[in-house]
Amino acid sequence: MVDLSVMLAGVKCRTPIGVQPTAPIQPGLLDPERHADLLLRTVDAGAGYVVIPAFFYSKELSKQAEEMKRKGIPMARIPGTRVMKVETPGFGIDGFCHIGYTTPVALTWLEGAPRLTEKVKRNVPRDVPVIVNLIGPGADLEGWANAGKRCEELGADLIELNLSSPMPFATSWAVDAFFTNNLPSSYVGALVQVTDFPNKVGQVTKAVVDAVRVPVGVKISPETGFPELIRLAKTLKEAGASFITAINMAYGYMPPDIFQKGKPLWPYLDGNPGAGIHGNCLRLILYKYVAEISRHLPALDVIATGGLMTPEHFIESIMFGAKATGTCTGVYCGGISMIRKSIDFLEKYMENQGYASIEDFRGMALKYIKDPKDINWRLGEIRAMVNEGLCNGCGACIDTICLASYLENGIAKIRRDDCNGCGICVIRCPMGARRIVDQ
Repeated sequence: MVDLSVMLAGVKCRTPIGVQPTAPIQPGLLDPERHADLLLRTVDAGAGYVVIPAFFYSKELSKQAEEMKRKGIPMARIPGTRVMKVETPGFGIDGFCHIGYTTPVALTWLEGAPRLTEKVKRNVPRDVPVIVNLIGPGADLEGWANAGKRCEELGADLIELNLSSPMPFATSWAVDAFFTNNLPSSYVGALVQVTDFPNKVGQVTKAVVDAVRVPVGVKISPETGFPELIRLAKTLKEAGASFITAINMAYGYMPPDIFQKGKPLWPYLDGNPGAGIHGNCLRLILYKYVAEISRHLPALDVIATGGLMTPEHFIESIMFGAKATGTCTGVYCGGISMIRKSIDFLEKYMENQGYASIEDFRGMALKYIKDPKDINWRLGEIRAMVNEGLCNGCGACIDTICLASYLENGIAKIRRDDCNGCGICVIRCPMGARRIVDQ
């Protein structure tokens, strides 16, 4: 019998697979009761932890909400958000775009997130920790500390500081905030990690760490980049962070409709706002973040999320050093049932591979990360070969940058002395007639 449990920042999770925040961007699910029921369905499916998304804490937003109540203006029950798949015909899904108008969400969740936290905490097993994703009050460090205390009072087992949401990049004040080091106190996102205004990541993290007893982590942005992310991770560790969640969505735009004079592809919208980019396009970037943090700061636990869509992806992340994993797009495409399928896959995988616990293979891939100069490239020994029985002579392998391929009597051939086994012809061949072999 294998043990699927992990210790994340000293807190036990029954499995390393959880679900990252998804419900707030689904129309009609902002009611805390309904949202709680949705999250509890992921628990029933076997999720190892639960994330309470968008826990906003801001005096400025609270004043806006009170003013709206005083004037009798109803707050939106659902946020102005959309999700769309980006797909290139013949090449598969590129990723997903998520757009949203953050202020209505924030106002709604000033009251909704605490109620959601309380209900979820009452109904989850003890080995399913509740992680509260906290979005705090700009440069107000005392406000951040108070926000952390409030999350702890409501039952948070871990607090995840959301200093990485890409949505602020889409707002009109983003560029001015970057150059003037002046961030509106109502919201903090990825700008925290790419500019150097007084409300630095380390200060925010330390303020919350000092105020609470539960582990505190930070969700970081793919906009941070490498090797800057190592400096960021060191800053977080020095500030007392116990874990890092890598990575949040990136920032980008949906392609324009080239047959409609550049109009947005978003249905029924008259504009193309900056979007959160997520899905499988982030996965290789995620692996870089997880591996580099695990290599340089092994004392920091990592929750890997970003483009993880299959059970194999979770295992790959763990092999790069992740303590836990999370998916958002995987649930979009595979439904909540994909959690149970992934856990069943993980259990069978461990049994077949002879692993008794997650720690038996966590970080296993790190030893193979090498400087290119230290790699044995085996030039002259590794080459492409053609399965002539599968080749139909289409010439696709010639219509590329390969100098080793040619056609002879309607069949693809390879000049052995010109081939270094790069693999381009394998990708190009539509018949599967190419492969790389050890000569």
